[in-house]
Amino acid sequence: MTNLELFIPAYANDNDAYVPEIWANEALIQLEANMVAAQLVHRDFSSALARFGDTVNTRRPRQFKAKFKTQGDSIDKQDAVADNVAVVLNRHIHVSYPIFDEEASLSFADLLNEYIEPAGRAMAQMLDEIVLGTMYEFVGSSAGKLGAGLTRATLVSVKQVLDDAKVPNDGMRNIILGSSAYNGLLNVDELVRVNESGTSDALRNGQLGSLFGMGVFMDQNCPNISSLAGATTAGAINEAAGYSIGETTVTVDGFTGALTVGSWMTVAGDMTPLKITATTETLGDTTSITFEPALKSAVSDDAVITVYNPAAVNEAAGYAVGYSKAITIDGASVAPQSGQMISLAGIEYSAVDDGGLSTTSVTLNKALEAAAADDAVVGFGPAGAYGFAFHKNAVTLVTRPLATPRGNVNSAVASYNGLSMRVTWSYDHDVQADIVTFDLLAGIKVLDDRLGCIIYS
Repeated sequence: MTNLELFIPAYANDNDAYVPEIWANEALIQLEANMVAAQLVHRDFSSALARFGDTVNTRRPRQFKAKFKTQGDSIDKQDAVADNVAVVLNRHIHVSYPIFDEEASLSFADLLNEYIEPAGRAMAQMLDEIVLGTMYEFVGSSAGKLGAGLTRATLVSVKQVLDDAKVPNDGMRNIILGSSAYNGLLNVDELVRVNESGTSDALRNGQLGSLFGMGVFMDQNCPNISSLAGATTAGAINEAAGYSIGETTVTVDGFTGALTVGSWMTVAGDMTPLKITATTETLGDTTSITFEPALKSAVSDDAVITVYNPAAVNEAAGYAVGYSKAITIDGASVAPQSGQMISLAGIEYSAVDDGGLSTTSVTLNKALEAAAADDAVVGFGPAGAYGFAFHKNAVTLVTRPLATPRGNVNSAVASYNGLSMRVTWSYDHDVQADIVTFDLLAGIKVLDDRLGCIIYS
């Protein structure tokens, strides 16, 4: 009798209740069914087994340039080989839990509802979070304003941004919104009336369908950062004439002390995230702020400036490139929220909720792409709702199957439609329970920062 046979009890005439292959396949079904963002980006998958930290070389689609020639000229041959993009598999996502002996009589149908479906949903949520976190790398390209409802005009602005960036209009443009922003659009009659939206599926199941050549999707994992009371500092514009679109330096008043370079701020009237890159002080108080990106809207004199107070890295040795665990911080007055923009050492990330977000710890959606020294500024992005408009080739999600472990355990890997899932089953004699682990290996990378746009609301 094999070890596998020893782990297949027969309950309610259900001999499949504890077969890892079946659990892996069912979990994969749940994973795929619950993903939104991770389904819409470029995916790179092969059945080759991989380990944490392996590098996968995927390809960025080649951009060609049309050229003129006259009779007799030689043609100008362009390189047809796609650019190589190295993606490190440094996101090992897992869900583990015990099944105690007293629960061993459950049928497979009961186990599916009790354990497998929640595990698949949890892993789908994490995959969506790490994919959506890449939107902050497109901070220089945006539409809408934080705190303002989305309108038809906002979506037209999104289309304009993508059109101006020459994003291919080939049916692969999509918009992902959080629940509040998405449901707000359902109240805009001109978007949901078929004759005005220009799409036949706008009313299907109460969904927006395709608008202006872009698929519109709701993802509950899209960031909606609530008010950060107690974590901000306020000042105001100090210029009688105000400032026009495109300005990157403003004169201010009302601030006591020096602001920290690397902090994020908003200006009333503009309401887009602006990162402080330099300040000027007079008698110790900030009187001028330089920031990026530039103002998207004109702002008036006395317009309120809200600065989101940063934290700092709290690790004497700092953190090296590729570090992928929780980062210890200090100086935060409130804990970062899931999906909130985090800037560190010149790179934008997002906070992901792996159970460890606090005023002293933050986990990022991807491994560090630049070393972070002790006391390095950890910038927190502004409150508001964030959506993402993008072409499929803007971001790639790379997944690979993990090898089944050695030893006296049962394990199986299921692969389908560019995804893989491993389920490992062992017995813990100390707690008298089966320990089940679902896991997968992934890497995330922006392929082309021209092909995306953040939507603020």
